[in-house]
Amino acid sequence: MFKKFFTVIIACFIVLSSQIVAAQDEQIKIDWNSAPQLNSKAEVAAFIENGRRQGYNFFYFIFTNVQISDDKERGIKEILALNEEFVNEIAPAPVGNLSGEYGTNHFMYDIVHEYPGTHVANAYLRGTTDGLTADELQLYNVAVSIVNEANKYSAPLDRELYIYKTISNRGTYYEEKNMFYEDDSPKRFFTAIGALIDGKANCSGFSDAFYMLGRMCGLNVSRIGGHIKENGKPIKHGWNTITFDDGKSYCVDMTNGVSTKNLHLFNAPFKVMKTTHRCNWDLIPNFQQNTDERYGGNLNDR
Repeated sequence: MFKKFFTVIIACFIVLSSQIVAAQDEQIKIDWNSAPQLNSKAEVAAFIENGRRQGYNFFYFIFTNVQISDDKERGIKEILALNEEFVNEIAPAPVGNLSGEYGTNHFMYDIVHEYPGTHVANAYLRGTTDGLTADELQLYNVAVSIVNEANKYSAPLDRELYIYKTISNRGTYYEEKNMFYEDDSPKRFFTAIGALIDGKANCSGFSDAFYMLGRMCGLNVSRIGGHIKENGKPIKHGWNTITFDDGKSYCVDMTNGVSTKNLHLFNAPFKVMKTTHRCNWDLIPNFQQNTDERYGGNLNDR
């Protein structure tokens, strides 16, 4: 039934391995008749995000609009391209592992290393710190103190603004070529630990911090990835999205806030984002098209 599954492992913003590993038939025990059928990348992203919020890191699904070639060489290229898109854009993770079966639309996605911000947010909302590492527990305590201050504001927009400014004031942008330890786990600057404890992080670290604090404050935030232009070249980049109770969604680029100390990309609509950022915009549900009263450029006095 499970003929030729193959797997690649890709880290966010850097390929760790492009080796194709054939999985043994007996190792795969999935009833594909009961697998969720997802029709778009947006549905896949929502499905994985919902599972991560419940503490899951392994997902299997039928992607109805994508079928892997039954030709081995072509199929490998297809899964490599799709895996990079998953880890960097659709369901950003430090290290993700996508598997597919030749000639089918059967997929499995394993988040090999999760962001500590996800673990901390889940622990806070679950009401127990069981399972957190020592570093994550330290992050948890810092996050709770920030959340307690943010929750003094009743309006979601004010809580979000407090989180944004707090992260911006605590961190500076930092990057180094090697972003992972020998076990392929992300270094601190790649996570909310770097952003909130060490005071230095890259875009992944800042988006992890915003994601964590936002969820802990009851905001519907998520992660997304794509590209920005730097010296005329596309550079992989990650940021956040937020969806309010009225269904409207916006983008929040924490790295911009840290670098410029302004609100230019706070609750930014498509009109603003499209000038500097590139991604699969269809991944953002009901993406606000033009600036409105939530846009950072209209909140500079707050």
